[in-house]
Amino acid sequence: MRAEHDILLLAADGNAIALCDADGDDFCKRLGAVAQLMVDFPHQYRVLLGVLASNADKDDYDIVTGKAQPDPAREMTRGSNSDFPSRGDQRLLDARSRVRLLVVQAMAAFQLRNAWWWGGIVKAASFVVSLGLAFVALEPAEGEASSKEQFVARAAMALLAAFLAPVARDLVATIEKLRSN
Repeated sequence: MRAEHDILLLAADGNAIALCDADGDDFCKRLGAVAQLMVDFPHQYRVLLGVLASNADKDDYDIVTGKAQPDPAREMTRGSNSDFPSRGDQRLLDARSRVRLLVVQAMAAFQLRNAWWWGGIVKAASFVVSLGLAFVALEPAEGEASSKEQFVARAAMALLAAFLAPVARDLVATIEKLRSN
């Protein structure tokens, strides 16, 4: 519940309807931005970081969240006036980088999985609707008797129409794109 609250707060200023009503790409962009923020502010969003970085190495997670010190050998610094980070600071930067990359990859995997799932649902729904419309459109005129052979022929033509409908849609879209150029 806390992770959901943090996502809504960071991604859509607490507006669940706005976030959930966004198209898939915008939704994933918002989640990616949230992921970047939570790696930068791990103490404030520890629960959310734990959810999104669940595949991260435990040592990296502990370093990023401050449960473990980056490196006990702080004396390995290159001098207090140096522009180079200490060894411990470098381990922190490396751990943050690895966790950030894993979180970004998790967001990309989420987007890919959802695009595949929704694409399959849309294709299946398109096929079923096309099949139903074609079957109804091929219904015999009133007063005509329908035999078993006519029913099978209607069903076969409706199936063919359902398979060809996406092809026709893509063809029309391609022609429209060519016209606009």
